[in-house]
Amino acid sequence: MKLLLELLVGNKGQGLTEYGLILAVFVITVICGVMLVGPKVSALFANTSAQIN
Repeated sequence: MKLLLELLVGNKGQGLTEYGLILAVFVITVICGVMLVGPKVSALFANTSAQIN
C-alpha cells in the first residue's frame, strides 16, 4: 500500500501516469482505426473471394 501511495504522490508516479495516458490514447486510436477500416477490408476480401469462385 505504501508503494502505491508513493507512486501516486511521487515523481515516479507522474511518469507512470503519463505513459499510461499515452498508451490509452494509442489504444483508442487503434480501435477507431480498426472500426473505420475494418468494413472496407472485409468487403475487399469478400469481393476477392467472389471473383475467385
